[in-house]
Amino acid sequence: MANSPSTSYKSILKATSLLGSVRVFVIIVAVVKNKIIAVMLGPAGIGLLGIFTSTLTLINSICDLGITKSSVRNIAEANAGEDKRQVGKIYNIFIKLLYSLSIVGAVFTATFSRQLSIWSFGTDLYKWSFVALAFAVFFNSISFGQLAVLQGLRKFRFLAKASSIGAVVGLIVSIPLFYFFKEKGIVPSLILSGVTAFLLSTFYVNKLRIQHDAVSKQEMITHGMDMAKLGISMMLVSFMVAMSGYVLKAYLSNNAGIDTVGIFQAGFTIVSSYFGVVFTAMSTDFFPRISAVNKDNTQIEAEINRQSVILLLLLSPLVVCLLYLMPLFITGLYSSKFILAGEYVNTAILGIVFFAIGQLFSMILLAKNNAKVFILFTFLMQLCFLLNSLFFFKIGGIKGMGIAYSINMTVYALSILFIIYKLYSIKLSKQSYIIMGIVLAFTSFSVLLKDINPLWLRYSIAGILFVASSYYSINAFKKILEILSIWEFIKSKLKNKL
Repeated sequence: MANSPSTSYKSILKATSLLGSVRVFVIIVAVVKNKIIAVMLGPAGIGLLGIFTSTLTLINSICDLGITKSSVRNIAEANAGEDKRQVGKIYNIFIKLLYSLSIVGAVFTATFSRQLSIWSFGTDLYKWSFVALAFAVFFNSISFGQLAVLQGLRKFRFLAKASSIGAVVGLIVSIPLFYFFKEKGIVPSLILSGVTAFLLSTFYVNKLRIQHDAVSKQEMITHGMDMAKLGISMMLVSFMVAMSGYVLKAYLSNNAGIDTVGIFQAGFTIVSSYFGVVFTAMSTDFFPRISAVNKDNTQIEAEINRQSVILLLLLSPLVVCLLYLMPLFITGLYSSKFILAGEYVNTAILGIVFFAIGQLFSMILLAKNNAKVFILFTFLMQLCFLLNSLFFFKIGGIKGMGIAYSINMTVYALSILFIIYKLYSIKLSKQSYIIMGIVLAFTSFSVLLKDINPLWLRYSIAGILFVASSYYSINAFKKILEILSIWEFIKSKLKNKL
């Protein structure tokens, strides 16, 4: 029997409460780490970390052939049928492919270390840093794959523990490295963080006691090719996203200096990571959920509208609050040297709402295994993103790049909504559109009035907007959850296990 709408909403919120709290915790740890780098090393340290991280992401996205992400769909689909033997087969095939590709990625990084240094910094002085990062490539790749297994099986408590413990241990080992070795401690900290993530993910996957039945050569080829089909398309997409970010940061590094890279990295991180905490938490549960019902368009439409409603209601007060507190937020996260990052956030803020909706709908292409449309769409969007960012940087600097982000995300969301409707007749409900319009209105008013003077008037308006947006979200939640008190609902859910 299908769950009632209120029960489905409660299930989504229950998963979000766990994954969201873990995501917030991981972000707090990352904030502390960034704060340490910002204070000890300044914008140059943040810039170095950004370039090294982008390079690692780029290499991992190429060398794992996308199977880390595609495995979530395959495992979720097999798990929906409650076939443990099928889940075991897919897992065994995935792990064999994962280790092989991780070794390839590490060898590639070490072999082309000089070229990576020149492409990233315009010099080969960082050659040996990239050689050392080959270890980070290997361990990160394995840990990402094993976390994907936990996600596909919807073992979110294990996933939460692996992520939170890994973040803390990574911070603990990084502090003395930054203190004693300054910028030279960045690479060792990335390696040790990768090792920690590898050990933790291995521990929790082993606790699942997945069947390890022998896999024949024919099964390896058949299932491996099926996994690789979507995986390669996702790899190409990840490569395009990573390459776009890499080219943009490399351009800023070579033409505006490493400090500018640090300012941009700070602003982009706030937009994509800190504001995106709600979306990241929800998508972790959402993708395996729609993958399990990928052949039922009616069910997918119901799932995506419920997800959209909750996502938008959670974003509304969060965006208003953080926008007005941005100067304190940036100084607290980094230092006063990064205050210009606020210009990026202020102009990029509207794009967050469109980004959230666009990402949810793009996941339908993945769940449907529509690789051709997914690749073509992402290529055009990333090309648009890169060209717009470079163009607006030339005419408006960091602020211009924020404007480019909002434009890009608006085009992205409208385009994917149109494509999904034409392909599968799946669309946003009237309720979702109304809520999105109200959230955009709150966000727009906040952006327009955030710099009004005097200060007492500015923050009075901020308080009114925050209270109004919170009141609207709380009452909407009470209606869709069919409850009388949000606080009583939260307390009851905290007592239960996911």
